[in-house]
Amino acid sequence: MTGMPVTGWRRFVPLLSNRGWTLLLGASLMLNLMIGGMLLGNRFGGYHSDRLMGANAVQLIPRKFIQDLPRARRQELLGFARGEIRGLRGLRDGSAEAVLKIADALEQDKGDLASVRLAVTDYMTGPQSLATRGTGLIMGVIEKMTPEERKALALAIRDRAERAKSRRK
Repeated sequence: MTGMPVTGWRRFVPLLSNRGWTLLLGASLMLNLMIGGMLLGNRFGGYHSDRLMGANAVQLIPRKFIQDLPRARRQELLGFARGEIRGLRGLRDGSAEAVLKIADALEQDKGDLASVRLAVTDYMTGPQSLATRGTGLIMGVIEKMTPEERKALALAIRDRAERAKSRRK
């Protein structure tokens, strides 16, 4: 059989004498397809890298609005927001002073929850609270927008609210 000429599509397929080469070529093909799929998904999958990931404070601004902005403008606003979000992480991860005050109040609890309530209220609504800092973040992004962008943002917020309302029905 080795002396017979190979014709058709089989002439492009190498004759492998070792089973290891078959497994290696199969693994290589799977890896190449996976990398190609990731590249295509990143290219045609939307602007996932241009979103405000983990930024619950900026959930007011619809993702579609951010995606519709020109790339340079989007990067400018996202850069500002990402810088401000880093400051909010301390409040979330428990390392902020207000969070530690809650822990102190819980340790000193003698049946009266007034000190715990005061510490929790300070954490939720105080000058360094998540709500206050989130408000500052949203206002900072809005202040950096032009009047036309603010009007477009208002329209995007209304559109998203309408879509949400129609989904609930």
